[in-house]
Amino acid sequence: MSLDFALSPELVKIQRMAREMASEFARRAPEHDRNRTAPVENYELLRDAGFYGLVIPQKYGGKGLGFMAWVLAAEELAKGCAATALSFNMHINATGAIMSDPGISEAMKQWVADQATQEGKLFCTSVSEPTASSHLAPSYVPTVMARKVPGGYQLFGRKAFASMWEASDLAFLYAHLEDDPNPQSAIGFAAPTDGDGINVEDVWHTVGMRATRSQTVLFDGAFVPDEQVLHTTENFIGSFLMQGAAWSFGGYTGVYLGVGAGIVDFAKQLLSTRQAKGFAQPMGYHPDIRRRMTEMVCSIDQARLVLWNAGWMQETQGASPATFLAFLKAKYAVGEAVTRTAQHAAVACGVHSLFQAQPLERMIRDAMTAPIMPPNADACAGMIGLLEMGLSPEEALPPLRPM
Repeated sequence: MSLDFALSPELVKIQRMAREMASEFARRAPEHDRNRTAPVENYELLRDAGFYGLVIPQKYGGKGLGFMAWVLAAEELAKGCAATALSFNMHINATGAIMSDPGISEAMKQWVADQATQEGKLFCTSVSEPTASSHLAPSYVPTVMARKVPGGYQLFGRKAFASMWEASDLAFLYAHLEDDPNPQSAIGFAAPTDGDGINVEDVWHTVGMRATRSQTVLFDGAFVPDEQVLHTTENFIGSFLMQGAAWSFGGYTGVYLGVGAGIVDFAKQLLSTRQAKGFAQPMGYHPDIRRRMTEMVCSIDQARLVLWNAGWMQETQGASPATFLAFLKAKYAVGEAVTRTAQHAAVACGVHSLFQAQPLERMIRDAMTAPIMPPNADACAGMIGLLEMGLSPEEALPPLRPM
């Protein structure tokens, strides 16, 4: 019996297409980063390449290539423009989560698929709210209120970190029904991203991932028609964050893997060719440089295999406690690997590589949020430790005193 790590021809094709698009993304990345502008040209290229339907099953009109196709594409796209890959992941998040949720009707799934593949509509995903903390999973239950009115619902409240909202046509989001006593109860919507009662606050002045434009969105009576209600759930954390781990955080783990891989590629090219004055060999021959390169390459290669394992489990076993644990490990491994890689690259490549004219400067800034994106490194480590020891998370004491 042997292990086969070969990719199918379809996956190789997607990887190649993403690599080709990334080379074009890279030319525009400095401008979008500098000006905090949405990379709409990149979204159009992704649409024209059929990526809007990448993970939508063929029976609904999509490519039906599954989660691993996005993992491979995300890594390549992020090398060119991490902000494009991270924001577009929200479309993959929305379409992937909706298509795989057994609580969403076939008719609703077909409508979403048609919007993406036939109408060319771009989805974003907006789950975070200003009061949420990645250290505390229960804080992610929605507090945006949904009030039932004739023909639909009105929304009231705020969503935070709404990546790609301004460039999107529809938003996959959850709200809590007014007066429902169960805090875990939520309604899923494919909501409009503009119109009366929606105000986007330009708060996204950040150290990295600047072109994701992850703004705060204020709802003051925004209307969503009944026809765009996806489903209801009585266990939001369990259904969205745990059952949907591949889509809720596994996808952008692949994006950050690409950031780390891009840093390694830059360092390889620079250090294998750069010569210091008075020396006959490139800097890569220096023993300290060789050691740091080894640390970078091994860290990223190890993290990639952990993520691929989680992706393989998602594709072969589907959502399960074991798959959830695998994605926690992948998120933790990638976040730590990218952080170490950025540190090694900064020292090895030197201060000249940190000028804004160099892509490494942007990639290091983009890498800073790899261990922070939810679930953050601490949250992952705490949960992994419990699950690996066979202990119940429900039996663990709360880290902070609840209200």
